[in-house]
Amino acid sequence: LCPLCLNTHTRPIFREEDWIEYKKINQKFAEVLLAEIKNVEKPIIIINEYYFTLLPQIIKKTRPDAQIGIFWHTPWPSAEAFSICPQRKEVLAGMLGADVIGFNTPQFCNNFINTISKNIESLIDFDKFSITRDGQVSYIRSFPISIAFTDTKKTGDSGELGRKILNRLKIKTKYLGLGVDRMDYAKGIPERFKGIEHFFENHPEYKEQFTFLQIAAPDRSEIKKYIEYKETVINEAERINKKFGTNEWQPIVLETVQYSHPDINSLYKLANICVVTSLHDSMNLVSKEYAAERSDELGVLILSQFTGASHELKGALIVNPYSTKEISDAMHKGLTMLPVEQKKRMKTMRNSIKNYNIYRWAAELLKAIVEL
Repeated sequence: LCPLCLNTHTRPIFREEDWIEYKKINQKFAEVLLAEIKNVEKPIIIINEYYFTLLPQIIKKTRPDAQIGIFWHTPWPSAEAFSICPQRKEVLAGMLGADVIGFNTPQFCNNFINTISKNIESLIDFDKFSITRDGQVSYIRSFPISIAFTDTKKTGDSGELGRKILNRLKIKTKYLGLGVDRMDYAKGIPERFKGIEHFFENHPEYKEQFTFLQIAAPDRSEIKKYIEYKETVINEAERINKKFGTNEWQPIVLETVQYSHPDINSLYKLANICVVTSLHDSMNLVSKEYAAERSDELGVLILSQFTGASHELKGALIVNPYSTKEISDAMHKGLTMLPVEQKKRMKTMRNSIKNYNIYRWAAELLKAIVEL
């Protein structure tokens, strides 16, 4: 279901034995959950993503009084893309057991409703954005997820942890670029590296003046596709470093280990540019974390047009991650941008995140479930 939802040209594999196991696990969770809510009147249940698509329907059959919401953290593809799933009708019917089905963007809501209309017999009300099936009404809503960012001023680290990391990695250049991702093929890290290569080809004056630190935390490292992807990322970094690097400097420093939040937050404070080139991302919270940490209102965010965050963070430089030229041009623009424009753009993004933070997201999701 994960590669099915991500438009990253990775072919999903459907195996009947996986589907059988998936149903068993959903049933097992349902049994435990039903036992847990046995003596709870009108229980509120929130289910997350593609792991438990069958759970809403199973719970609703036994406990019709349960108030159920399911939130989909990944993108929802087009109806045509989803139609290749052999078990699509069972998955969709399971989800329609929920009272509220939430997505990150209105586009994903539209895609879901279109998918239902092409696969499941139901009554769709476009005015209310609801779907009725077998007497059960499901409301489709957009809740753009965010981070814990408020007006409260943070105290403590102002870049000290980050500077220690840069010293350990022997990064001493005037300019710093930063990428923070899971080692996931949807994140577009090789595409980002090709953009960096194009940047140095067109702006050789930045050699030994600019370093890009890429943190790529291990992810699903036992899956073949992810193992191959990690090798591709490492090989690309080595190739570009060999092409441009010197004895004292490498253009790309690749860290394939897990960093702590305090360490990453400190690095955000130091990075002149933060680059997000996801090939497809339902939201992408790294982009919001970077803006949240820039209390100095400096720094430039370069953001893929295929992220949900690109619809909210109007102060970012939006790029097509498949275009090496766009990435290169945005990097140059970011590194040469005047402080007054940086502050204007960063302030816009920070205000957007403050106005719709994770607390508001949670409150609106809960409110939508209980007020039906």
